Amino acid sequence: MSIGDVGTVSFTGQTVAKWDSNIFRQENGEVSDKSLTFSPGLSAIFGRNASNLDIGASTSLDFVRYQDRDELDSELFHFQTTAAYQSGRIQSSAMYSFDESKSNNELTNVAGDLVERESEKINLSAEYTLSPKFSFKLGHEIDDAVYTGTYAATFSDRAYTRTPVNVFYELTPKLDLSFGYVRADIDVDGSSNDATTDTFNVGFRGELLPKLTGNLKVGFVDYENEGGTRDETTLSLKADLNWKVSSKISHRLDLFRDFDAASTGFGTAETKVRWNTSYALDSKTLLSGRVGYNIRDYLSSNREDSLLTLGLNGSYRLNNYWNLNAGYVFSKNDSNLDGSSYDDNIITFSAAITY
Repeated sequence: MSIGDVGTVSFTGQTVAKWDSNIFRQENGEVSDKSLTFSPGLSAIFGRNASNLDIGASTSLDFVRYQDRDELDSELFHFQTTAAYQSGRIQSSAMYSFDESKSNNELTNVAGDLVERESEKINLSAEYTLSPKFSFKLGHEIDDAVYTGTYAATFSDRAYTRTPVNVFYELTPKLDLSFGYVRADIDVDGSSNDATTDTFNVGFRGELLPKLTGNLKVGFVDYENEGGTRDETTLSLKADLNWKVSSKISHRLDLFRDFDAASTGFGTAETKVRWNTSYALDSKTLLSGRVGYNIRDYLSSNREDSLLTLGLNGSYRLNNYWNLNAGYVFSKNDSNLDGSSYDDNIITFSAAITY
């Protein structure tokens, strides 16, 4: 439905058939099952470059049904809204999202049941152009994870608040040099593991090389546990790089190193690497593959986890309304904590409509 020249409202729907070889993410006694998820929803866009303000919103409700373990059936709500404003020397954006989930992972792998959680995120940023060469950017990010249902008291809720400040200097019309500082607070519910971090970094944004674009920041981060159990300084790294080889082939590399808190409440140092390759066979068919590797080091114990993820995906656009998708994901978590290692295979087939 069009609203004049400034907005549209669309119906969205998706059906996903999934087979999971290890739904509880267990080291022993793996349980496999099939599930069907139906997700009706709505999306709306207002502005469409007709004004300086663009606003978007989308919502959906997942109806998840398992073939054998119907006690795991659930209804999961999702909502996201974004806004962007640009005028003169100011560029600003805002995002809010809320998601419900019911699944196990390397942090929460309860035997015989799935863990329910809610995720709430806020991202605010504003950039002001001081001169043709200099600009200043201020942000505020909130990432809350809250456990609900049966295991609300088993795992620790976590609120992660970050305030990044960046100054950019234009090296070329396509490349900026950046100097940044990030103050972060990690608040863990019901424990003495609250922490603060201070990060200093330098980096680049824009076209780093011909066909290579994105952001790269390198520096150091100082971690201070408010309970006094552990203080540490380590490498800080954040990058999202896109390499467009041709009109058909593109690569993306994501790098991340920082501190966080696990579901147990203990502080962690985390290193993440992601590589994704996409190949467009034609205007309707897209193939992609990805590799991910995460290392999580627990600061208050000798526990260390490493998670390897491999994925293959193919999508086909039938027309302007329908998209078909098939995917496979293999995950392998290695941990020196008994019972926390596992292997998992997931195969999915889905159909999505936007009308």
